[in-house]
Amino acid sequence: MDNNILKFQTNVPVQIALKFPEGKPIENQYGKSVLFSLQDGRTMFLPPETAEKVKLLGVEPGEPFCICRRQQGRKNVWDVWLSPEAEKGRARAEEPEIEQQLRQSINQVQERRHPQPIRKEAASERFQPVNGTGTYGPAPQPIAVARPSKIEYEEAMGNFLIMAGRAARRAEIVLGSEKGSVRFDSRDIAAFATTCFIAAENRGLLSWTPEGVK
Repeated sequence: MDNNILKFQTNVPVQIALKFPEGKPIENQYGKSVLFSLQDGRTMFLPPETAEKVKLLGVEPGEPFCICRRQQGRKNVWDVWLSPEAEKGRARAEEPEIEQQLRQSINQVQERRHPQPIRKEAASERFQPVNGTGTYGPAPQPIAVARPSKIEYEEAMGNFLIMAGRAARRAEIVLGSEKGSVRFDSRDIAAFATTCFIAAENRGLLSWTPEGVK
């Protein structure tokens, strides 16, 4: 029977998957613990505090995650994190709802816009350098340099929010694969997008047209 019980070695991570979403609290001569059934047929016993970490991680049956028991002085410290495969699976299955809404908003803005066609500049309208120094003939004329076009406020903020959402998701995946744990909410994404918006406005890259005015 002992062969069916998972034994944790100090500082050795173990990747496992649950058979059921919750464990069963038990109490014996060794104290309180939580019994979990695993996908491979084994069972494991975790301290109640560690079982709570598994619950907070939101592990689903069959979803791989890792546990490592570390010794800190006379105490055992348990680390729990999703496996890289599980992180990638969640990222594929859970596209942030805010990103879907923002993408729809951007599409609507682009449909309402009626950009003027770009007029090809005639060769006679360009500034052409003319040989000379000013003393023997005309001095060279400067060549016109096109300035970057501005983008409307509404479209700019939508793009910044989508960019911030994608960056937050990538950060969660990378940190998860490095045994870290971080989650960004809509307020974090909005704060990052607002910072980008202000920086673009300070550089003179944004413009605002009142509704109905073309």
